[in-house]
Amino acid sequence: MNRAEERRRRFNIFDLFVLALLAAVGFLAFTLIGGNRGLASSDTRVLVTYQVEIENVSARVRDAAVSGVSVRDGVRKTHLGSIVGVRYYNFYRMKGNAETGEVVKGIVDDRYNVVITCEAEGSLAGGRITVGDYVLAVGLPMSVQSSGISGSGYCISVETRPL
Repeated sequence: MNRAEERRRRFNIFDLFVLALLAAVGFLAFTLIGGNRGLASSDTRVLVTYQVEIENVSARVRDAAVSGVSVRDGVRKTHLGSIVGVRYYNFYRMKGNAETGEVVKGIVDDRYNVVITCEAEGSLAGGRITVGDYVLAVGLPMSVQSSGISGSGYCISVETRPL
């Protein structure tokens, strides 16, 4: 009976490994979820110019995007600055010819790709560009809303200038 109690109180290397693993997982979760929010004083304020491309929209939606209007995120409703430029081009679709094996680029009638250029004040910290709580990066899927236009697309360029 005495040896059984002694074994229960014994601390072995496996227990140490489990505790170290739990500490590492806790630290990783803390840093990923937001353990560095207190370091905001090291952020550099910048003027962010970014472009969002929305594909396959109608002519009515294409003409609704105008400069000078405020834009926000379509999901979180975060303010993302204002529109400073709009351009568009025809929407293309690749069509295959089964007989020849050729792939042909064809214009789709009354469908357009719209590129919206926006400007906002943001911050640059550790290589990460943020506007409010929204992180901007090239290739990031974005959902934008403005008066007259809303849609989902991709961020195709991001530029920063010091304020």
